[in-house]
Amino acid sequence: MSTDNYSPDSNSPVVGRVSGSVDVVCQTTGSAAIADMSPGSSYNIWDQLQDGNYINDLYVHTGACGFNGLPRC
Repeated sequence: MSTDNYSPDSNSPVVGRVSGSVDVVCQTTGSAAIADMSPGSSYNIWDQLQDGNYINDLYVHTGACGFNGLPRC
């Protein structure tokens, strides 16, 4: 489960929680999220969902780490 944010920023208001599959529209960069499972690692790529909100790519399996062929927002 992960948070769904209003903008690609870890400090933006959380507007919901995601558990299950999501439809990613595009990807962009934003503030870094710290990876709990890999101390010292951070990820600044965010996925925009169909509802216009964002989730850090760290929490979404998009087939590859980083930009992976999805359109840029």
